[in-house]
Amino acid sequence: MPIQRVRRLPLFTATLDYRINTSLAPSSASTNSTVAPSLAPSVALSTYSTRKSYQDLQEELDLNKDLLALRCDEVFDLRQKLEDLRLQHAKEVESLTTDDAEVGDPQGAQVAMQNLLSEINEKTTLVSDHEQHIQEMTGHIAGLHEQIAGLKEQAEDMSMTIDSKNIELDTYETRVTELREKLDKAEADAASKSEQAHVNDGAFMHMLKKVNSQDDEIDSQHNVVKELQEKIEDLETEIAELKSTNIYLEDETEFQGKCNADLQAQIQENQEKIAALQSELTSQQATQSNMYNFEECMSAYKLDAKEVDQASKNEKQQLIQENGALASKLADEKAAHLETKAQVATDQQKNEQSIADLQATLSETQKRADQNLLDQKHYRRSYKSESAAKDAEIKALKSELEAAKKAAEKDEILHADEIAKLKLVKRNRELWMETEVTKRTDELQGELDESNSNLLSRDARILALERENAELKAQTAQAELEAAVAIPVPLSRTSSPRIMSPTVCVEEPMEDEIDSFLEELKGLQAYESS
Repeated sequence: MPIQRVRRLPLFTATLDYRINTSLAPSSASTNSTVAPSLAPSVALSTYSTRKSYQDLQEELDLNKDLLALRCDEVFDLRQKLEDLRLQHAKEVESLTTDDAEVGDPQGAQVAMQNLLSEINEKTTLVSDHEQHIQEMTGHIAGLHEQIAGLKEQAEDMSMTIDSKNIELDTYETRVTELREKLDKAEADAASKSEQAHVNDGAFMHMLKKVNSQDDEIDSQHNVVKELQEKIEDLETEIAELKSTNIYLEDETEFQGKCNADLQAQIQENQEKIAALQSELTSQQATQSNMYNFEECMSAYKLDAKEVDQASKNEKQQLIQENGALASKLADEKAAHLETKAQVATDQQKNEQSIADLQATLSETQKRADQNLLDQKHYRRSYKSESAAKDAEIKALKSELEAAKKAAEKDEILHADEIAKLKLVKRNRELWMETEVTKRTDELQGELDESNSNLLSRDARILALERENAELKAQTAQAELEAAVAIPVPLSRTSSPRIMSPTVCVEEPMEDEIDSFLEELKGLQAYESS
């Protein structure tokens, strides 16, 4: 029958949780009203975790012992079945032997013996299977022994941890007594100084309100000074912009003067070109008159009239074309000159207007700059006077603040003493909680000892079962010996040694393993009792 390992959560764990929670809760009968001790929960939790781990190990050990007892019961049952089979075999052999002796039929007795041997072979096979199962169970039991040894080591470690925690709690108890004496003395001093501390607190708060109001006034004055500085910076920026505008206008005036000079030079150049064109036109007219005279001479001399006439016509036509081109060019130059002159006059008028506007803007800017300088001087004078007054007031406030700080430092020293006393009270509360946890731990240790006594009673039962097992083994050996003597084994039958040998081969190492297992179990019980 397979064994299911079920985790049981006994009443012990729930009781431990309840007691630790109640021990951590603040007691109504205590005179101290401190909250949430810092060290007691950590000690309680560590103790709780240690106890919980130890309890889990004990439960695991109990389960393994129960499983071991069940395996021993199975071994006992199998051994009992084997003994019953052997007794039945002996009885059948005895009955068959007596029947054959009475009947006197050796052949029938031989057939019955063969049938009996085949049945014995089957039962021996069954027994060998059972013994193999017992060997497997023995291996499993050996593994359980290893697990029990590991659990014992863990239990020893947990026990050592509990001992160290108990030592720490003892040291805490000694410290509690010392701190309680100091606490009584500190409470007496605190009662005498509490009224003076309240008076100092009221004076300090009044001085602090006054200092805060003075700080607000100083901040408002600093804001006014900051606004004046911003206005001065804006005026300086505006003056710089006006100066840059003035420089731009001067550069623009200079540029317009250069443009006028260039236009005058261009006009002069155009006039020179017109004069050159007029002189060229005069020379062309003179050349034309000379050509007329040449025609008259040629007609007088009558030299090749047609060619001369054609040449003169061509040259005349060319001169006429050149004169027309020069006349049109001269007209274009005159028109361009007039247009340029009109443009120059317009540009000059615009430049004069721009210069007048710039001069007016410059004068206005200069006036604004002068006014800004005057305002800036006025602001600086007023700022210096106000700043001097504010500095004097700030110095006075600083002196008052220093005096208030000194008084506050004295009060802080007194408050620090009171805080130290309160911390001492809190620490005493924590140590008291630790002592309560120690008491609860001792109670739980008593419950653990009681459970260990139950384990010892169970071990006594296991010893009784071992004694019964030893008696059964002795009876089994006696029955096997009687069966071996009672069965006649013919020499011709080669199957009998093969049939009976598995029982012997399997049984002897099985008994050795059971003996070794019992020895280990006795050693484990002796270790638990120690």
